[in-house]
Amino acid sequence: MRRYAGQMLSQQIRKDAMIKAEVPPLHHVFTGNPGTGKTTVAMKMGELYKEMGFINSGHTVQATRADLVGQYIGHTGPKTKEMITRSFGGILFIDEAYGLYKEDSRDYGSEVIEMLVKFMDNTKNKDFVICLAGYRDLMTKMLNANLNLMSRMGNWIDFPDYDADELKQISALLAGQYSYNYPADSQAKFNEFMDIRKEFPYFSNARTVRNCMERARRIAATRILNDALDNGTKYTMDEIQTFQPGDFQMMIDEIKDLPRSTMLP
Repeated sequence: MRRYAGQMLSQQIRKDAMIKAEVPPLHHVFTGNPGTGKTTVAMKMGELYKEMGFINSGHTVQATRADLVGQYIGHTGPKTKEMITRSFGGILFIDEAYGLYKEDSRDYGSEVIEMLVKFMDNTKNKDFVICLAGYRDLMTKMLNANLNLMSRMGNWIDFPDYDADELKQISALLAGQYSYNYPADSQAKFNEFMDIRKEFPYFSNARTVRNCMERARRIAATRILNDALDNGTKYTMDEIQTFQPGDFQMMIDEIKDLPRSTMLP
């Protein structure tokens, strides 16, 4: 994003110096697994482009296949046009965009792709920017089958999965947002849980971290409440707002022996 911003700033400087300059294409393809920040970056990209004067409003309109593709003849066009119109001045962010491509020629998704190409050709960058997002392999297949669309998507950013340290940093940020203490031994148990959770299907990076930390909050609250009711234990506010290693150990124990094909949040 810094490189794109630098390129655009350079174009603005050239324009101010009366040197020929054109706004570079702003349409993007974002690829990567779920929870790697594609939607967040699209929203920040809209804010950045607005501040630099390349688009008018900077808002981001999120859409999926269901928002664009109709269920009968003549339904897809109006649905797609409505979403495009709502995005004018900002960014139309289409998540899981590979869903627009079906090998069945009768599928209405091809009509959406044709409309997108038409608007990209006939609308200035300042008014219409599109960002397509999804799994890399599926997006590559979709774009290879729609070369008119691919040729107009000049910017491609791949979002890698977060590594173990980054996942822990995200969990610490969430703990701070929840106003919880998060000691080192609890963070070590979080790492252990993440290592096991990655062995199951559909690991979703930051989303999986959020689900884990929400679960930890419920476990911690239940632990404290049961202890208070059963044993009359009194707690300080710091103790009430602290994740214990056992909170994450409970989650580890719940999944460690499950078949690795089990679906988990």
